[in-house]
Amino acid sequence: MASFEYMDSYMMMVAQNRGILRNSPFSQVQSVSQVQLTFRSDDPIKVFTDLRMEVLRWLAKRAGRLLPKHAWDGESFDMLEVGSQPVSALSLDEPKYWCMRISDADKTVARRSWTTETGILLHESEVMLGCRLQCVALAESPEFQASIPGLVKQVVENHEAYLDGRRITIKPWHIDSDSDVDNLVEFLLNPQRTRPVIAISLGGKDGFDGHGVINASNLAWKTLGAAHVVTLSGNASYRLTYKMGKEFSVYHKAVRTYRPRMNVYEDLPGEHPLALPSRIEDWSEGGIRGFEQFLVEQALRDTVIGVDIYRELPSFAEIHTQVLKQRRNKASQLGASDKELLEIALEENDVLSQKIQEDKDTYDGLLQASEADRQQVEAERDQSRADYRMLQSRLTYLEAALKAIGKQEQIPIPDTFEDLEAWCANYLSGYVHVMPRAFRAASKSGFENPTLAYNTLQILRDYFVPMKRDGGLDKKNAYDEALAGLGLEDTPSFSGARAGEQGDQYKVRYNGRSRYLDRHIKGSSTRDERYAFRLYYFWDDDSQQVVVGSFPGHLTTRAT
Repeated sequence: MASFEYMDSYMMMVAQNRGILRNSPFSQVQSVSQVQLTFRSDDPIKVFTDLRMEVLRWLAKRAGRLLPKHAWDGESFDMLEVGSQPVSALSLDEPKYWCMRISDADKTVARRSWTTETGILLHESEVMLGCRLQCVALAESPEFQASIPGLVKQVVENHEAYLDGRRITIKPWHIDSDSDVDNLVEFLLNPQRTRPVIAISLGGKDGFDGHGVINASNLAWKTLGAAHVVTLSGNASYRLTYKMGKEFSVYHKAVRTYRPRMNVYEDLPGEHPLALPSRIEDWSEGGIRGFEQFLVEQALRDTVIGVDIYRELPSFAEIHTQVLKQRRNKASQLGASDKELLEIALEENDVLSQKIQEDKDTYDGLLQASEADRQQVEAERDQSRADYRMLQSRLTYLEAALKAIGKQEQIPIPDTFEDLEAWCANYLSGYVHVMPRAFRAASKSGFENPTLAYNTLQILRDYFVPMKRDGGLDKKNAYDEALAGLGLEDTPSFSGARAGEQGDQYKVRYNGRSRYLDRHIKGSSTRDERYAFRLYYFWDDDSQQVVVGSFPGHLTTRAT
């Protein structure tokens, strides 16, 4: 059941992709992919020069004619002659920046071209390289598969490249030993990570490692610089489960995408979607290969949608205006005539106008893609809500029917928290949603009476939820009596204005927004974690269920 929930997240991502990277006749300029890498060295000037030469070698194979001699010296140049691809390069002294642009005509679609921009920036002891690919269509643009320019792969193969502070290669990052898993967990939870981690389990249910369901090497090649592709042995998957909990692990040849800014205490598992092998093999859009391509498109799409693509590495047009400005200032200092300065100023004005138009076209493309995103996600959300409500109604009807014929579900009550997640998925789904933060709190607690926690969760399911859904004083009394039978009571927690005194302890993020744990069920008032019991929750009107944020121990109060 939990796996179905995670796959819904993948299907939501599919909906976001449709009509954005494949077929977008509404936009003249379509941002396809963007990669930004870092290079470290004791001699950054040499690295800067070496990378520029690497780009020039790549450029020379696509220009259609020989590059001018001064191009190899790092100087600015233009190649706009008939018979060659439009190629330009610009060099800036302060800051030290070199960039190029080439436009390739599409070989099969008229009036469509592919523009590749690359910028290299020397920043203190580091060198940054950025590569952007855009599709420019002056007519209808048929669907295409998103990609990353081969230049990125060439650079990574020949130089020590870093992404999110991690050295990358063209091969997947394999995780096997305990120390490998520890490094992976640290990387997953690093708030500075900007790119998704696609984790592929190699271990099967038989306990033996084999090949993954999807081709990890192929995926790493196609998403180089846009995502981190990881393979895990069976032993590594067990270690990952121990470190992060079953709800955030990946095992038995499944595939999981860990999105940036991951927080195992607040995130829902579906925010880092899991795909089981059977669902990958039966993927509706092409089976295994279709799922691989979907992961590629999603990773590349996330490099441009909702991202300030020119924040650190300016566009070619932006650098062009800066080059002309420096040229005008230098000419003025050398005593150039008014006529010469006017010519430079007019050229600068033309370039600025061109830049404004390019920025507008790029912005319009991103804006319309984002709007398509929003509309599709809202439609999928509304449909999911309707489906969920129907399933809730169906579940309630079936349970009532079973009671009417004298049959009632027998719910086992464990005496440890070892299988808490599975128990909640099996017996609480549709009524009580337990947050990952609560699972982790329970697994790490020293509470000596786990059966009390299970019984309390069942009371929420059987008494509190009907009380909230149907109303009635009789249901409230039944709820209070059920709690009293366990020596418990339900009262407001320290929330609202006073919750700020405790930081974010009384807040959880649910369905994309912050919510207060405004109620709690309490037992003994002792502070000894072996005997003290507290369960913090709130009622969600939208999903018509209880959301449990923490148990079995106390959250911090002003008294403590």
